[in-house]
Amino acid sequence: MSEPLVSIVVLTWNGGSGLRDLVDAIARQRTDFAYEVLAVDSGSTDGTAEWLEQSPSVARVVRITPDRFNHGATRNLGIEQARPG
Repeated sequence: MSEPLVSIVVLTWNGGSGLRDLVDAIARQRTDFAYEVLAVDSGSTDGTAEWLEQSPSVARVVRITPDRFNHGATRNLGIEQARPG
């Protein structure tokens, strides 16, 4: 696959089945451009980060500790980690 044109940044913390549904829905999308899914996990304790790391639909997972979470700064971190072409 070519370099992604779009990056979808998902912030997570104990996402559960709703997160799985979201990732599955994203994976079902059909586009004429490459995209990536990047997750920033804020210390999940329910297996969310591990599930994301095993998901073939997620390009990568950035883990941060819960005390580092900040609505703006965490989104900026995700954007900095994105690789759109």
